[in-house]
Amino acid sequence: MENQKLETIRCFFAVEIDVEHRQRIVALAQKLQKQTTPHSLRCIPEENIHITLRFMGAALREKLPDMIQAVETALKNIKPFHITLLDAKPFPPNRYAKVIALDVEPVDEMQDLHERINDALVTCDIPKEERKLQPHLSIARLKEHHVPQLDTDLAKESLKQTVNHIVLFESQPSEGGVKYVPLHRFEL
Repeated sequence: MENQKLETIRCFFAVEIDVEHRQRIVALAQKLQKQTTPHSLRCIPEENIHITLRFMGAALREKLPDMIQAVETALKNIKPFHITLLDAKPFPPNRYAKVIALDVEPVDEMQDLHERINDALVTCDIPKEERKLQPHLSIARLKEHHVPQLDTDLAKESLKQTVNHIVLFESQPSEGGVKYVPLHRFEL
């Protein structure tokens, strides 16, 4: 029997952010960028703004239909809910921060989505992610883990959004970085 290399893709489950909110988030990130030393942070492109619920890393493409079905079943009784995005600050909140991010509330609903997706993927022989979800929305990447001093007036941003669907995205390398391509939308 000939060994065939199975195709893998990099993918993740995420809350998609409304276009109008993404535009406001990019504007906030650009304001923060202007107040820092040159080149100390790089804004996340508008089309890549999302809240990751479960990062898969490399997943077998042939498992996608089973993953989608399992997650669809796990989310079928979840009702839409509201989130608030607020307070831009370094994340993770230690001296090794990698990004500037907005906090996401309520944490419990986001954690519930994460756990349901995690449990569903276990039924597809995908190992459970053991880390507890720390919901956040990255708005800029820090270079060399240099954490700039943020103007707290600029950093206080509050956006409200209804979460009425989840998206499975594929992360594809491209010339300008990565491109996130929607593979499936899960309605709540």
